Amino acid sequence: MHSLTVAAIQFAPRLGQVEANRARTLELIDSAAEKGAKLVVLPECSTSGYAFSDRSEIVGLAEPVPGRTVEIWHERAARHDIVIAGGLIEKSGDDFYNSSVVVTRDGLGGIYRKVHLWGRERDLYREGTEAVVMDTPIGRIGIVICYDLWFPELSRSLALMGADILVSPANWAGNARLSNPYDRHGLPIGHHIAVAAAAFNERPVVVADRVGTENGLRFLGASCIVRHSGEVVAGPASHDDEQILVADVDIGPRKDAVQSNRQSRRPDVYRILGGQ
Repeated sequence: MHSLTVAAIQFAPRLGQVEANRARTLELIDSAAEKGAKLVVLPECSTSGYAFSDRSEIVGLAEPVPGRTVEIWHERAARHDIVIAGGLIEKSGDDFYNSSVVVTRDGLGGIYRKVHLWGRERDLYREGTEAVVMDTPIGRIGIVICYDLWFPELSRSLALMGADILVSPANWAGNARLSNPYDRHGLPIGHHIAVAAAAFNERPVVVADRVGTENGLRFLGASCIVRHSGEVVAGPASHDDEQILVADVDIGPRKDAVQSNRQSRRPDVYRILGGQ
């Protein structure tokens, strides 16, 4: 086991303003690196904004991977010797994906396409089809984008695939099932899900959410960094303001007296049959 300094960057991308958003991510990445972060996580759709009405609005904002965003993040990753994970809209052929990339000092480390689309995302993007764990100089990174975290099967799969840490670029927002997007402690439901995912997978979880409002949709902030034990070590961040959270988490094999819950798993009992 070793300690890793991680940063969750919470900011407010401007809808449709890719160049301005890219420039802002560079400023924030520099600030996180100055604070000692070796892994920097940015929000979902961090270069484009999020609340689009139809596919025509994202045509000029989507980009190939690798592309310009990967290029400039690679320059920063190499300059600071860090790993960057962040969200963008990917164009592949005639399809668009809500994707996140991992960029290292050596270039593009991998790409993940959001598997579980939420709300109007289903009209904008094609679903991803696979769980992805990426090898990087700081360890093996598994990515879940926002709503993906609501499906424990995916984060569990990443842990079983050998992920050392789970990162979640996010755009948490309210939904119709909740009269108030925050509980009585001022926490969104995503915060509790992040804590649970860290605890049951015994992996640190880093959530970089965003703030601001787009087309009437308010984003919830409250980014957080959670240790493998489920202990929150940074955050929750502000509901409304940009903020950089930085904390140390432990990753890698652990030699302690506590039995790993992986030793107690019983897939023979609770495996799902028939696709239900």
